[in-house]
Amino acid sequence: MPKESKINALRKSKGPGWERLVDKLIDDEIPGPCDEGGVFLASTDVADVNWIALIVEFSVATNALGTHGHSGLVAQSKAGIAHKALIYAAKIVAATALDLLTKQELINKAKEERKKRLRGRTYKICGVVYR
Repeated sequence: MPKESKINALRKSKGPGWERLVDKLIDDEIPGPCDEGGVFLASTDVADVNWIALIVEFSVATNALGTHGHSGLVAQSKAGIAHKALIYAAKIVAATALDLLTKQELINKAKEERKKRLRGRTYKICGVVYR
C-alpha cells in the first residue's frame, strides 16, 4: 500500500496517536479507549444492543495497518499472523466468559457503570422504550 494511502486511512480512523502507526505494519501496542462520544465510521448494531444488554468489545489485528476493510487487500486475513490473532481473540472471549460466569461482582460493576453512563436516558425504537 502506498504510504500516502496508509496515512489517509489512519487519519480517517481518528484513532488516538494514529501518527505513530505510519511506519508500522501492525499495531503492537494496546491502545487507550477512544474518546467518549466519538464516532466509529462503520456499520454496526452494537450501539443499539448496548441500550438493552451489557456488551464487551475488543478487536485484534488481522490486516496490515491502513488496509481498507472492503478491498481485495483483506486477503491478508489468511496469513498465519491473522490466524494467531483470532486464536488469541478466542482465548480472550473464553476467559472473559469464565470470569463473568464465576464472578458476579463483575456483572454488578458493569451494570453500575452502564447506569452511570446512561445518566437516566432511555432508548426508544419502534415505540418501545428501553431503560
